[in-house]
Amino acid sequence: MRNYERYRPRPDIRPVPSHADLDGGKVHFTPHSIKSMDLWSEGVIQYGYYGVSKYGKCLYGGANTVTQDILANLFDAHSMLYAVADATPLALTVAEQRLVGRITGGNIVALTQAQIETLVLTDSARYVSSIMPLQVARVIAAGKPTRVTQGIFQGFSLPTYAADEELFTCICVPYRWDGASDLIVYVGGWLDTANDAKNFNLQVSWENWTAGDIVPTTTNDVPVETATGTAAQYKSFKVAFTIDYDVDSPALIESGDALGFRLRRLAASIDEIAGEFVVEGIALVYKIGSFGGASL
Repeated sequence: MRNYERYRPRPDIRPVPSHADLDGGKVHFTPHSIKSMDLWSEGVIQYGYYGVSKYGKCLYGGANTVTQDILANLFDAHSMLYAVADATPLALTVAEQRLVGRITGGNIVALTQAQIETLVLTDSARYVSSIMPLQVARVIAAGKPTRVTQGIFQGFSLPTYAADEELFTCICVPYRWDGASDLIVYVGGWLDTANDAKNFNLQVSWENWTAGDIVPTTTNDVPVETATGTAAQYKSFKVAFTIDYDVDSPALIESGDALGFRLRRLAASIDEIAGEFVVEGIALVYKIGSFGGASL
């Protein structure tokens, strides 16, 4: 293609004054102008429009590249092209420790940590769990509860409470807990005997202390009675206990607190099970308020 053909006006391309206006060889972006760029020196004009340069050349977008001019005149360091309305390109500067995104009801922005957490941590994604190790040394010393094995799983068999027939565990409340919602303790295990329409009753007792407190001797007791339905031998169960974080208000559970638990099996109110309930493990589930910092 010869040069004069290359710069021949194209009737299929029309200027759009509402997007950019030609003024003395400069392109001004409207309505959200950021910067103007002088294109006379290069003899080119913003692509997407056509006009006449000072050299008398008729220019059109498809044959000219002004990428370097745009980069040099429109963008500062750590910025990118974006738009929040049709045909209004803007430069967005992204500060350190930010991600570019858009939350519900908002525009494209450089998101803060709080906004990222709102975007990523949906309500269902905010719940995490921590396994609470049982204090096995005490079981070994007391010789109770009885340790049993089913397949590759091991647990401790709980009869209705008698001396030493109990389990203990403790955890430090994680710092990423949101500090404003109840925690849930899950006890998993199975029945060692088949039962039909019977009940078993487990009780979690808990207490907490903050560094500097006098370690309490009181407990908050949470019993949960569970119906077996028609249960074959070794049928498994997962029992949930709600830990009311502000039940002792104003002495609330706080992040970093020592949170201790004791598990016993109590007599059912009616139709007691035959056999025993075997405890395989205990976990704490809680709602996080952030990605966390120092976590215990």
